[in-house]
Amino acid sequence: MFYKKQNSLQHILVLPMLLLAFTVAGQDVAQYIDSVTVGLNDRQKLEVLNKHAVEVRSSDLILGTALADHAYKLARKLNDRNLLATATLNKGTIYYFTSNYDSAQLFWEEALNLYIETKDSASIGTAYMNLGVLNQARSNYNLALNYFETALKIIQQNTDTLDLLKCIQNIANSYVYLGKYNDAYQQYQKVIDLNATTQYPEVTIRSLIQIAVLYERQDKFVEALAKYNEALALADSLSFATQTAIILRNMGVIYIQTDENMKALDHLFRSLYIRDSLGLKQGYAATLSIIGKVYELEGNLHRANEMYVESLKISEANGDKKEISDGLRFIGENLLLSNNITSAEGYVRKSLEVAQQASLPIQISENYKLLTFIFATTSQWDSAKEYIDRYAELKMQLTMDFDEEAEIPSAAQSPATNEGRMANTLSTGMVWIISLIIITGLVVFIFVLLAFLLCRRQQHKKFYRKIS
Repeated sequence: MFYKKQNSLQHILVLPMLLLAFTVAGQDVAQYIDSVTVGLNDRQKLEVLNKHAVEVRSSDLILGTALADHAYKLARKLNDRNLLATATLNKGTIYYFTSNYDSAQLFWEEALNLYIETKDSASIGTAYMNLGVLNQARSNYNLALNYFETALKIIQQNTDTLDLLKCIQNIANSYVYLGKYNDAYQQYQKVIDLNATTQYPEVTIRSLIQIAVLYERQDKFVEALAKYNEALALADSLSFATQTAIILRNMGVIYIQTDENMKALDHLFRSLYIRDSLGLKQGYAATLSIIGKVYELEGNLHRANEMYVESLKISEANGDKKEISDGLRFIGENLLLSNNITSAEGYVRKSLEVAQQASLPIQISENYKLLTFIFATTSQWDSAKEYIDRYAELKMQLTMDFDEEAEIPSAAQSPATNEGRMANTLSTGMVWIISLIIITGLVVFIFVLLAFLLCRRQQHKKFYRKIS
């Protein structure tokens, strides 16, 4: 566990860990393997183990890991290059699920070489796609996009609809991370159209989640929650625990923005419970940070900072640049609210540096905004003007407005088709006018914020006791 002995969150999460320990202790993996491979020769056993490892890993990561390990050892013994490639790919996936990215890369690259050796073109596309997902997790979004585009060219030559859908979806994800929302929405719509019969429910769930995210980023919370609830019902009906955890966390974020903090905590702790019980490290740090944000909103700045620090430690251990940047910024925001302006600026600048190195436009934008607050608070107007200009320019580049019913423009259509949907450039005069408006708003906001903090400190809220 990542918590100190007296931490109440530790007590909340002890139960699922104990339950998991008892489950593993009572489960005879060898007996399970014997039961699904009885009467089969070694080659047949390997085929079954490879298949079962994929089927169970989403709902039972412990069993999935055991099956993948057993399959890999048997594949090395038999030296069947085709089956060894599949077992190697599956073992890399287990490492990815547990955020062991270096090991995942080694196994997935080995699998790719085996697929190339055996001229398995369909699986070559899958291997390239996995490497794209890995680089996406490492915040290497341009490299990830290159892998996905390479995979798409290969997959389009085959007849695997599922891989085609996944690849288009991953390309859309890369566009989101790169701030190209219009391109992302077009790709998500393409996935929905191709999968109109919901032949692959897991793809439908992911598409619903991703469309909800785009709605959320436009502050269309009602529409976003509708998509999340649709996805949650489908994920629950199919026992897709990992997807359920993601949906619950995202819904928690929306409830924070709609000032429904107790609903937010309920969804966030349910998400954390699932991640903890399954041993899922991915997304754990981000969920802790979000819980910290709720504490912060409720006035418990010390408790919020503890959450941010624990989250940052996990992110640094995982090497997740996006979450590292977010974690540093959250600590900076917390310090600013505590009136520790010098330290706040230091953390925000570190966050900005990480975001710039990893080319994370959303994180860069948020840090520009926060630095504007900091410099305006200390009456450093030239610096505030500099960062509000940067923020306004970048924010306009990330602005997106789309119609859910709109058709996807084809490549043959004029580039002017999208001019009304996304503006990439503004005149210098317009940027200056927007900057003045935003600066004026920020000055007013800062005075209101300071008054609010003074009142809130006098209220002495006991939020921590409410959820302990």
